[in-house]
Amino acid sequence: MQALIGGLGLVEAEPFLAAVSRDKFDYTEWRRTGPPGLSIDEIALAATVRPHRQR
Repeated sequence: MQALIGGLGLVEAEPFLAAVSRDKFDYTEWRRTGPPGLSIDEIALAATVRPHRQR
């Protein structure tokens, strides 16, 4: 937890933990395979649009 807060900061660590626990997201698999073949802008857009669709 301290590493996460140290890396992201307290303000960003909370949304990260909420997203990881809410989605069917396998962080360890993502670490093995790497990020998807998307640009950083595409990843950011998907991250902001996806939560709003699930409501």
